[in-house]
Amino acid sequence: MPEPDLTGMERFFAKWPDFIPGFLDAALASWSPESKLKRHYLDFLWLRDKLRLVWHGTESANELLADLLTSVEGYGDEDGLVAVHEILAEPDWKTGRFFYRPRTPLQQALYELMCNSRRAKVCGRPGCPAPYFVARDPRQQYCSTDCADAMQDEWRRRWWREHGNEWRKQSKKKRGKRQ
Repeated sequence: MPEPDLTGMERFFAKWPDFIPGFLDAALASWSPESKLKRHYLDFLWLRDKLRLVWHGTESANELLADLLTSVEGYGDEDGLVAVHEILAEPDWKTGRFFYRPRTPLQQALYELMCNSRRAKVCGRPGCPAPYFVARDPRQQYCSTDCADAMQDEWRRRWWREHGNEWRKQSKKKRGKRQ
């Protein structure tokens, strides 16, 4: 396995140090710092990839989101690490609804994303450096005016390539008739 590029993960945790609780830390106590860092990096990539699948609205999005919105508590016994899943929804009989009670900032953010999933978008510009965004309006296709302008420029270039000669001919005919 090539050496992982940790800069993205390090930037993320520098900005949001308590965002993803390290529930595996206890299980990794005897690991070397390098092995621990690689494990956290792999966990980080795993989470990133799952979030991207949810963001794209794939067929497995609901199942993935349910897993991510579930509380996982780890504890050890003589057989090793055991994980206990607990759904964090409280029923309210009077309203006939369940209310989600997140335990971590990550779960809170995922819940907010789910509640606003219509506005969770992937930028329509191929090669956009940061394609995942929350749109101000559900019809918004691009993450920024830079991407929208670049795609508009591309559309114009394509239009002129496909229709420019014909448009110029028609324009010359109209100008000739006016003179």
